[in-house]
Amino acid sequence: NQTNYSKIWDPKEKELYTKILTNISEVTKEIFSVVGDEPIIDGEKEAEIKKYSDSCAIYYNKLVKNTFEIAIVGLEKSGKSSFGNALIKADILPSKSVRCTFTSTQLEYGTEDEAVVEFYTRTEFTELFSGMLKAVEYPEAEKISFESLTQEQIDDYFEKLQSSNPNLYKIHNVRTGEDIKNVIKGKEKISKLLDLPKKIYNKDQLKMTDFTKFIIDPILSRAVKKVRIKSSQLKEMENCIIYDVPGFDSPTKIHEDQTLERLREADAIILVTNVGKNPNLRGTELQILLRNCDADGIQLKDKLFIYGNQIDTVNNFDDARKNAFVLQHDAKKYDIAKKGRIIIGSALAYLEENKISNSEESMKKLKTFNIQNGIEAVKKSLI
Repeated sequence: NQTNYSKIWDPKEKELYTKILTNISEVTKEIFSVVGDEPIIDGEKEAEIKKYSDSCAIYYNKLVKNTFEIAIVGLEKSGKSSFGNALIKADILPSKSVRCTFTSTQLEYGTEDEAVVEFYTRTEFTELFSGMLKAVEYPEAEKISFESLTQEQIDDYFEKLQSSNPNLYKIHNVRTGEDIKNVIKGKEKISKLLDLPKKIYNKDQLKMTDFTKFIIDPILSRAVKKVRIKSSQLKEMENCIIYDVPGFDSPTKIHEDQTLERLREADAIILVTNVGKNPNLRGTELQILLRNCDADGIQLKDKLFIYGNQIDTVNNFDDARKNAFVLQHDAKKYDIAKKGRIIIGSALAYLEENKISNSEESMKKLKTFNIQNGIEAVKKSLI
């Protein structure tokens, strides 16, 4: 309901905070112009002021543009991409039963359905790769290019690391180590994509391999900085920017860091769980959501909505009721979601109901259970 949006902010209150944030921006600019090359404040304090200024700039933009950021997270194969497809009423995000999301994807309202793929610059990617090498304490990491490092060199280093620093090896071998090795393995393909201008795909091209490969290909997706999908179906949530991020249990360390950063920046978090197969909230999800706060000290769990997806995969109504109860019990036990923010359903059933999927099996199953698909309920709760 568009008319309700104007009631969110009192105009005088909005004006007050806009002035406060504008003043902060002007003051920090003045500080940095005065500092120049003179050591008036130490580097640590200067960095702290810069971080504070950047944070205020984010809030200013959100306030003026009335934007609201939502992160869709969950374990892999929980149906996050199907849920994202349900929000935009389209079969665009890859949603196979195997792992298929390697790139953080942004969904937002647009008058035309299209997608924009943005690539890293060579400098940006080199910095990312250097960060991986520093994490494993590779000698002179900042001087080494991903294009010059060989598979033999990194294999030899990890073999020596196993005996010289077994603790560091244990922490990084499986994830950061594999990241480094995969970059080296695919460096020729990655290198060709760096510094490329943005690629724009129209509605008819969104299901083509030339577009989807930038989301699902484990090598090519590493060169992608951002995929932004615009959908005319998000009109009722036109002030929202929705991020479908890689799974909590992604084996890629970069993705884990991206996910946590996105959760901290988001105004709302939607945890998509597979309530049909694993109704309990699991360790990986709980650790991240319970232990982390955003920049303002707000706990991530206080921004949380839970969508219990794939309830259509259970065998009968009794199992559906039992699994829904388990999820709700866990949420209450860990105090992880407020009342009214736990919704059970099936994104696939919603896609079937709206003729986006050719099958009808999930939709029919929910009807026999007398359970709604839950997608409109999630939208209403977010709005």
